[in-house]
Amino acid sequence: MNIVSFLQALAVQIELESPTLDFDITLFIQIGLFLIVMLFLNRFVLVPYLAAKDKREALTEGANQEAARLKSKAEEAQNEYVTKRQEAFAEIEAERKRTIQAAQAEQTKQLEAKRAAVQAQIKERQASFDASMTAARAKSAIQVDQIASEIAGKLLA
Repeated sequence: MNIVSFLQALAVQIELESPTLDFDITLFIQIGLFLIVMLFLNRFVLVPYLAAKDKREALTEGANQEAARLKSKAEEAQNEYVTKRQEAFAEIEAERKRTIQAAQAEQTKQLEAKRAAVQAQIKERQASFDASMTAARAKSAIQVDQIASEIAGKLLA
């Protein structure tokens, strides 16, 4: 048996066994029921679902845009905070340096005043010491002359 005869036999058998389609009223009833169900589902299920989905997407997109706007605003506030903080630290550092310089100037002024007072006391005591030494030398010279006279008098006597 060859392939051509096999295909012909198969085609004959399919024609004998295949049912014929009868178009009667049930076909139109089924089409009508299908259309009614489709219109019902479209109106009460599909349209509300798509509207809710669009509304949810719009809300989500709006929330995303709001979040992006708030994020950029927060970044701006953060940058402003950092800038103001750095400026404040710079002002504090400048004030600290001015305070240290003023304190050092005051300390130098007080040190110079104390140094001048101590120098004055040293000069005063040096003058007093010099006066004492001069008086002691004068007194010693008188006593040396008296002792020399006594020794000379005792040696000559």
